[in-house]
Parts: sequence; structure tokens; C-alpha cells
Amino acid sequence: MAKMKVIWNGKSIGNQVEIDVGKVERKTAEQIADDARKLAPVEERSGFRGSAAMRTGASWKSWIKRRPGALRDSIKVVPGKWGGYLVTVGGHDEFYATFIELGAPAVPITIGYKTAPIDGRPFMRPAAWRNRNTFKRNLSKAVDKATR
Repeated sequence: MAKMKVIWNGKSIGNQVEIDVGKVERKTAEQIADDARKLAPVEERSGFRGSAAMRTGASWKSWIKRRPGALRDSIKVVPGKWGGYLVTVGGHDEFYATFIELGAPAVPITIGYKTAPIDGRPFMRPAAWRNRNTFKRNLSKAVDKATR
């Protein structure tokens, strides 16, 4: 009786799957960031008193230096601490990103007046929601390709 030998190279297949999945994660994160940039609200001019960013209670002088599109330009893709990728928005100068995305209630200020409530204008969540099926489809293709 003839002997048959099967060589299973599971480690290299696993490595290839990991590489391909990383590429899919990065590609999808970049697509989400691109969609979020398209959806991000951009004020017509910096320091406009009626803008949603102005209604966060900051002083007028701090808003004069703001430039239109700063929130949109702050959207970035960064590697996650435990793998994968994160789509981030905001920073020191764009601290109001959460107020724009989620909205904010009227806040009493020590001077005695209240800031106007901010209606949320989501742009990050809709961008992620639009790309959920793209990620699933691309992940399936990457795993199929790596295991052939």
C-alpha cells in the first residue's frame, strides 16, 4: 500500500490571513475617514457668532483664530493600541468635535446667561454606518484569497 503524505502549512496561511485582514482594516478605516470628511460640517467663515462651534461657551477672541474646515481636516486614521485602526477627529484646537457630532444642552455660564443648545450634526457615525457592509465584503474576500 502506498503512503500518502499531506503537508499542512497552517502557520504561513495564518500569517497571510493576518496580513490581508490588516490591509482590509486600513482600507476600510480610510474609506470611513474619507466619508466623514465629506459629511463634516464646515462653517463659512471663522469666528461666526451664530456657528454651532461658537455656542459652546468659548470666548469670542478664542474663535477669531479658528479657520473654516479645521474640524474636517482633523479627521485622521491612526493605528489602534491593541491592533486595528481608529478613525479620530478633533484635537486641542478642535475640542468641539463631540459637541458637533452629538449635540449639547444649554449650559449656564458663571456670568449669568446660558449658551444656546447645540443640535447634533452627526458625521462620524453615518460614515461608519455607510461602510459596515464594505468591511464585511472585503474581509470575506481577503480570507478567501489567503486560504486558496
